[in-house]
Amino acid sequence: TNRPIEVKVRPSNLGLGYGGFKEATHLNKQKEEAEKRREEKKQNQQQGHDGAAQQQGSGWKSALPTVQDLLQDESWRASHPGTEQGQEPSDKKKRVLSKAKQSVVSYKEILEKQQQLSKEMKIIDMRGPPAVDTAATTTPTDQPPPLAEELLYNISMLMGAYESKLYSAHQMETSVRRKLENMRADAQALQNRKRELEQRYDKVSKAIAVLDEMKESMSTSTGTSHDMERIQAQLQQLAGTFSAEERASFHFAESILPSLLDPMLHRELVEKWHPLSFTIEDSQRVIQGAIDAILPALSMESLQEQFKAIQSIWAKYILPRVQKSFEDSDWSQDDGSVDQCVSLYELLRNLAIQMTQPLSVSKIKLEDSQHVLPANEVDEESQATSILKSMVHKSLILNTVHPKLLGLMSGWKPKFENSSVMNPLHAMVLPWIPHLDHQGILQPLLQDCRTKLRGCLSSLQKKMPEDRVFLHQAIRVIRPWRGVLKARYMEEMVSSYIMPKLARAISKKRLGLSDTREDWTLVDILLELYEDRLLSDSDFLSVVEGEVLSQWCNAFYDWTQDHTKDPLSFQKLLANKYSTWRNYLMEGLGNVEQLSKGRQLLRSDSIVCRHLLAMLLMIQNGEYLGSNGNVPCPPTTNYRVVLSRRTMEANKRAAEELSRMDATGRGSGTTTDAAQEARIRLSTQGHSHTPTFREVVAEFARERDILFQPRLGNKAAKVDGKQVFVMGSIPIYLDSNVVYAQKGNEWEPISVDELGQRALSSAR
Repeated sequence: TNRPIEVKVRPSNLGLGYGGFKEATHLNKQKEEAEKRREEKKQNQQQGHDGAAQQQGSGWKSALPTVQDLLQDESWRASHPGTEQGQEPSDKKKRVLSKAKQSVVSYKEILEKQQQLSKEMKIIDMRGPPAVDTAATTTPTDQPPPLAEELLYNISMLMGAYESKLYSAHQMETSVRRKLENMRADAQALQNRKRELEQRYDKVSKAIAVLDEMKESMSTSTGTSHDMERIQAQLQQLAGTFSAEERASFHFAESILPSLLDPMLHRELVEKWHPLSFTIEDSQRVIQGAIDAILPALSMESLQEQFKAIQSIWAKYILPRVQKSFEDSDWSQDDGSVDQCVSLYELLRNLAIQMTQPLSVSKIKLEDSQHVLPANEVDEESQATSILKSMVHKSLILNTVHPKLLGLMSGWKPKFENSSVMNPLHAMVLPWIPHLDHQGILQPLLQDCRTKLRGCLSSLQKKMPEDRVFLHQAIRVIRPWRGVLKARYMEEMVSSYIMPKLARAISKKRLGLSDTREDWTLVDILLELYEDRLLSDSDFLSVVEGEVLSQWCNAFYDWTQDHTKDPLSFQKLLANKYSTWRNYLMEGLGNVEQLSKGRQLLRSDSIVCRHLLAMLLMIQNGEYLGSNGNVPCPPTTNYRVVLSRRTMEANKRAAEELSRMDATGRGSGTTTDAAQEARIRLSTQGHSHTPTFREVVAEFARERDILFQPRLGNKAAKVDGKQVFVMGSIPIYLDSNVVYAQKGNEWEPISVDELGQRALSSAR
C-alpha cells in the first residue's frame, strides 16, 4: 500500500514567503532530492544576483531598516537582551523601550534620505556570486517555524511596499509641479508675443497709412522744393514709426528707403544724368542733390543708417551709371575721352571722401570684408571713407577700366595719318597708371605696353623713311613713358630704334665755314634725349664722338687744306667757327655745376676733349706753318664703331676692377703698388695662365717706357744662377717675387716703384 499523503499545513495569515515556505512537498524521494538540488542551485544563483542587483540598482534605496538589521537589533522582542527571562524591566528601561517603540519616521525624512542615498557612490562587485555552504544553510524541517521572525518579515515587506508607493507619488507630484511651471512660462511668453504682435500691427498700420500718403504725393509731385520737403517729411515720419533695431532688422536705410525714392533717383541719376556729357561741376551737383534728398529722411542720431543709405545709393545708382559710361566710351582715339573718364573717377573718389568725413565713424560698427589690417590697426575715423573709396576703386578700376584696357591692348595697332600716329598708346594707358596701384595688374600691363611700343617703333621705321619725320614721331611716342617704364628698358628701345636714325641724320648734315647760323636741331634732340634719361652714357658719348666731333674734325681738316685763302684771315675764320661750336657744345667756360648733365658728361670725357684739342692744333699749325702745315688726317669713324670701342673699354675696366677686388679685396679707389697694378692689367689681357713675376716687371716697364731686357755681352754673368736684366741702365735680377738691384759691388732688394723712379732719373 502507498504511504499516507504527507501534508505540511501553512500557518494562518503568515504565508508571505518567509523562509522559502512551500505549499506542499513531493512524495517521491527522487523528486524530493532533485527538488532539493534545484533549490540549492537556485539559492546560490539568487545570492549572487541579489548582490549585483543591490549594487546596480537605479539609485533608489529604502530608508527603513532591513529585516536583517531588525533581527540583529532584537529591539522588537518583548524581553530585551538587557533583562533576564521572566524578570520585569525597571521603570527607566520601560521608558526607554516605550520611546524606542514609539519612534516615528515621517515621509519627508524618508524622501530626504532617498535623495541622499541616491547621491552616494555605487560600487559594482565583479567577483561573481560567493560560495554557499550547503550544510550551514540547511535547516531542519522538523523544527517549528519562527513565528515572530516571520511576522517581522511580513511587516517589513509591507512597509517597504508602501514606502515605494510614497516615493512614486512624490516623483509624480514633482513632475506635475514642473509641468505647471513650464505651462505658466509658456503662457507668459504667449502673452508677451501677443502684445508684441499688437504693437507691430499698430506700427504696420501706421506705416501703410504713411505709404498711401507718399504714393499720392509722388503721383502729384512736380519736382518743386515744396513737394520734395513734403516727401522728406513723410519719409522721416515713416522712419520714426519703427525703432532703430527694427529698422536695422528689415534693412530700412539700405533697401526700403532707396526703393521708395527709386522713381526720383532713377530719373535724376539714370535718365537725366550723362556722366561724360556733363561737366565735372554739373555731375557733382547731380550726385550731391541725390544724397541730400535721402539723408533728411533719416534721424541725425543714427550715423550708421546714414552711411548705409549713402553706400546703397552709390552701389545701386551712381557706380552702375558711371560703369556703363566707361564701357560705352571710345578710348582708341586721342580725342580726350580718356582724360574725361579719369577726371570723372577722381571726382567720385573725392566725393566719397567728402560725404563720409562728417560722420563720426567711431560710433559706427562697420563690417567690411575687404580690410586686410586687424580692427585695432585701422583708424576708426577713416573706416567709412576707406570702405566707400574701396567700393569706387573696385567697381570702376578693377571691374571696368582694367578689363577694358586689356581688351584694347590685345588688339591695338598704330594708325598712321599724315605722317603721325593717330592713336598713341600713352593717351589710352598713361592717364590710368596712377590709379592702377596694384602690382598684380600693373606689372603685366606694363609688359604688354613695352611689347606694343617696340612694335610701334618698328612700324614707324617702315612707314617713315625720312629721318627727321621718324625722329619727331618716335620721340612723341616714347617720351611720355619716361618715369613709368624702367630706365634700362627705355634706353634699350631708344638705342635700338632711334639712335641709328639720329646718328645717320647728323652724319648727313653738311658744315660750311661761312655759315652764320648753325642748325643745332639734331644735336638738341640728342641732348634732350639724354636729359630725359632716355639715353645711356655710352650711347650719348658715342654719337657725340662718332658723328658730331668726328665730322667737325674732318671739316677742319678739309678747311686747313685750302691754299687759296689768306692764312691770317682764314685762321681767324677757323677760330670763330671753333669758338661757336665749342660754346654751344660746352656752354662756354662757366661753372660746371650750373651746366646740364649732358654737358657735364662731355666736359669730363677725355676723348671729347682730345677732339677739341685736335681742332685747336689744326688752327695752330695753320697759323705757324701756313699752307705747308703737316696735319694728319683724322681717321674715319661713326657711331657704331665708337660704341663698340667704348663698350669694349668699359668691359675691360670692369674686368680690371673685378680682378683688383679678387686680388686685393679693395676697389679702384684704394691705393695699390705698381707691381700689383701691372699684375691686374696682365690678368685682364686674355692670358690663360697666371702672370709670372718677370711678366709683371716687364709690363711695369712697358707702361713707363723704360727699357727692360736681359743683359747681353760680356757682362751677362748670372748671380746665384739667376738671369741678370737691365731696367733702363740699372742691372737687376729676380728671385722669388723680389727685385734685387746692383749698387756698387753689392745687390740689394728694392721695390718696383723705387726701381722705376731710379731708372727714369738715370735716363734723364
